[in-house]
Amino acid sequence: MYDSNETLKILYSKLNNLLDKHAPLQCKRVKRYQQPGWYSEDVKQARCMRDKFKNNSSWPQYKLWRNKFSSLIKTAKKDYFSTAVQN
Repeated sequence: MYDSNETLKILYSKLNNLLDKHAPLQCKRVKRYQQPGWYSEDVKQARCMRDKFKNNSSWPQYKLWRNKFSSLIKTAKKDYFSTAVQN
């Protein structure tokens, strides 16, 4: 006779293999409805410029705006949280 637990393991294994092949799990980014307090208009504009140069394949300009964007985020977070702690 067949062992029901072993048969169930085989079924789950085959089903998981089929699902992984035909419908793999995908990670999706969920955007916030309200942006954090440190996310200013300057940060938003720098992000747009970085993305524009990345899409245009302009590597030197992309690197420049990527670095500006990173530094703007760091300073904005530092300023925002230091004022939050002081108050």
